Amino acid sequence: MVQEELSKKQKTVAILYDAVLHAANRVLHQAKNYSISVLKLENPTYAEIAAQFREVCSIIDLLAAQIDDAHTAQKAQEYVGCMEGIAKAIDDDDSEALDKFVKQLDVRSFL
Repeated sequence: MVQEELSKKQKTVAILYDAVLHAANRVLHQAKNYSISVLKLENPTYAEIAAQFREVCSIIDLLAAQIDDAHTAQKAQEYVGCMEGIAKAIDDDDSEALDKFVKQLDVRSFL
């Protein structure tokens, strides 16, 4: 792979990964500070947000494989998995599950 192409893919992965981190941080902040009844009012819903970032993860996976960066792809998957768990807990009105996923996400480094 030409160095310029590799560099563009690395930058794209970094930008997309940063977007995942930003979204996960936003979801975490809101899930920690608002009740499920308030969280259900979000538009787009948390499930829709998580689904959009699952698609972003697919792009990260594709590009990360091309630049030999499985670690970043795996980390993005983990963050989105927590976002999906939070979204499902909100949809199911399950405060125990919400707390579990908030705690999982809260211990992550956001790096």
